[in-house]
Amino acid sequence: MQNSSESTIIPEIVQDIQLQNSTLTLYPFQLRDDRDLEEGKLADSALHLWQRINDLGQQLNISKIANFSTFLIPPTEENPESPYEKLLKQADVNNNEISGCNNPLEVIISPVRFHDTYSADITVSHLAPLSIRQLHQLHPHSCFSPQFIQPSLGQTLLFYTCPVIDLSLPSEEDTLDLLAQQCHEILLPHNLDIQPQFIAKGVLFGSPIYEYDNRATDPKQRYHILIWLDRHPQTLDLLTGDVNHYLHRLFLYRHKTLFSYHRSRLWYQEGKKIASQLDVQSGKFTEIDNCDDANQRLTQLKAFLAKTRRLGFSYRRCVRDVTESINTIATNTENYSQFLAYLQERKILGDDLSFLGDFVQISQTQYQGQVAVDLKYLQASEPFFQEMIATIRGRLEIEQIEADRKHNQQESISSRDLNITIGVVGGGMAAASVIATSYALTTDNPVLMPWDAEATTVHPFVHSVGWSLLFGALPLWIWLAILNRRKKKEQDESDRQNPR
Repeated sequence: MQNSSESTIIPEIVQDIQLQNSTLTLYPFQLRDDRDLEEGKLADSALHLWQRINDLGQQLNISKIANFSTFLIPPTEENPESPYEKLLKQADVNNNEISGCNNPLEVIISPVRFHDTYSADITVSHLAPLSIRQLHQLHPHSCFSPQFIQPSLGQTLLFYTCPVIDLSLPSEEDTLDLLAQQCHEILLPHNLDIQPQFIAKGVLFGSPIYEYDNRATDPKQRYHILIWLDRHPQTLDLLTGDVNHYLHRLFLYRHKTLFSYHRSRLWYQEGKKIASQLDVQSGKFTEIDNCDDANQRLTQLKAFLAKTRRLGFSYRRCVRDVTESINTIATNTENYSQFLAYLQERKILGDDLSFLGDFVQISQTQYQGQVAVDLKYLQASEPFFQEMIATIRGRLEIEQIEADRKHNQQESISSRDLNITIGVVGGGMAAASVIATSYALTTDNPVLMPWDAEATTVHPFVHSVGWSLLFGALPLWIWLAILNRRKKKEQDESDRQNPR
């Protein structure tokens, strides 16, 4: 990757300024836990940050850093009850840090866990003085950029240096402003879609500090850079371990606030998309209701209800997530204010930390205000979902009752036909049985026809069979009469429904 310094025109007034004690500190933040999984379960990308630090070691050609993840406590051995935990194995390292050196660079990494977030203090120091043209040596190939690290919650990059400025220059303040801008430009890759802009200037421990941000909505693309130019004899002495911890926590809550706001906007957009799909669904309901085929209408209503219920569930989830975002943003903003207060307590005469306090105001008015407006919009559409589902259920119940009634009628007719058939067959079988049992009468007294001279009375066999056939045929006559009546009724109903 081309370094931005190769294409940056450096004004002559700052070209020869020497930068001493230069350090570049990266504070990346990676979400450890997934709120949609079981509590304590790692997010799919939770260990991404440690892998990128391994890759960072390869970029810096420091073998120990390239094997960084092997020095970490396994996630299963972390203490979930602790809100803050240092993650290096104590048997392998000292002072909770892992360091490596590639002359003239020295790298110190301190990985930690804050609640549900993995982070690290990654500091690269240049052991020799630098000119501004050599500044890119602190992160070759832009390996400290968000595009390379890609932390899920975002990152802050802090560049500290002590410039040696000729006191004969007409305006030291103007020179520092120009130097800060040049340092910022050289620390950036040259091909950014959204360039970070200067947004604020303050004073911390007597030295000017400049803030730049590109305000990208995606945390993985957001640049937040601070340029701190040491111009006070107490600055370096006051930058203690506690102060660095406060800064680290301050940036943590800043990025968690921005991340929560970013996700709330995604959920809001998803809710709007679902609401649009429901509008389309409402038109299809009319089409289904006008379908002439009862069975097809019932099938379509069932599928329609299932899809609408799924949409409704997804919509309510969006509402829930946006609601929770308001609380999350407010909580993280409050935590940010707490650690800003700790820094305020340690400031010296002339310090100005209002640029850090501006974020609190932006969060309370812009972020929380926007999420509240989004929530009202989504809540306004909830009754429509509920009414739609209730309407479909009501129509489906009516269709189901009518279908069941028709089915029961068909079952009743089928049962009656079966009984008649059984009766007819049973009558026939009874007649056959009588004939079979009367056959013995023919042996003792042969059957004589009525015109036979010897026939004086009706033969018992003929008498028995005749009455059996008469009563055996009676169920058949009844069944034929019922069948003829039903056909006539069905024909009349068909004529009424389809008049010529």
